[in-house]
Amino acid sequence: MKLPADHAFLTIRPSLTLRCARRDGVRSRKADTSMDIKWRPRAELLIDGTLNPDFSQVALDVPQLAGNARLALSFPEKRPFFFESADLLRTPTDAIYTRSFTAPRWGLRATWRGQEIAGSSFAVDDRGGGLALLPGPYGTDAVDQPASQSLAARAKADRGAVQLGGLVVNRRYAGGAGDNTVVGPDIGWQFDSAWRLRAQWLHSQSTAFTDGRRVGGDRVYARLSRLSEDKEFDLTIDESSAGFRHDTGFVNQVGVRHLKAFASKGWHGLGR
Repeated sequence: MKLPADHAFLTIRPSLTLRCARRDGVRSRKADTSMDIKWRPRAELLIDGTLNPDFSQVALDVPQLAGNARLALSFPEKRPFFFESADLLRTPTDAIYTRSFTAPRWGLRATWRGQEIAGSSFAVDDRGGGLALLPGPYGTDAVDQPASQSLAARAKADRGAVQLGGLVVNRRYAGGAGDNTVVGPDIGWQFDSAWRLRAQWLHSQSTAFTDGRRVGGDRVYARLSRLSEDKEFDLTIDESSAGFRHDTGFVNQVGVRHLKAFASKGWHGLGR
């Protein structure tokens, strides 16, 4: 089946949410309006926008036991606006964690999908109100999250067995509370049918929650794996310096080096 040459469309979806509550015999009413826009001006380009999105009807998160956890826990994204182009935002590490946006006022995203190059960028104005993570070597601290404005972009190029990517993220907090910027490349390399390498390097610069100092740091991640009919091998190295911070990604521990190795072999035809 051949697709039509014209893929253009424009969808505008306004919504109204009415809330009624009674507390201590006092009844209150509140009305919230929101709007979502989806525009495809050409086959490769898709633009999404949201204004005052209402996420009140999104399914609740599955409870996780956190009483004895020293490190912060991550939660899956369930809000519709952040689903579009989510695959383009995936990297070898959790370099984009959209749950770090607590209560967006508005959001705008553009996604390009070409034959060899694809990418997505977005801007979000967030009211804040949640927690900003301050990772350390032995645990994760947190502070109240101010309102913020964020810009993020990731692009990747497919060169057959090699996939190259790059990430740029900046988050600036309101009231002169500082900012956090993260940049870095990533690579995926399928050597042959069995061997594969995935790696990423990220560099951060932060002035938020640092007592006015500018703090820099790096994270290096590499995973070499082999999967064949009867053998499996996996070697992962993940190292982050003490000054690394990523307020728009999920980083719950820094100043550490993780080394993980796994190997297995299977035998077929045993017991015949």
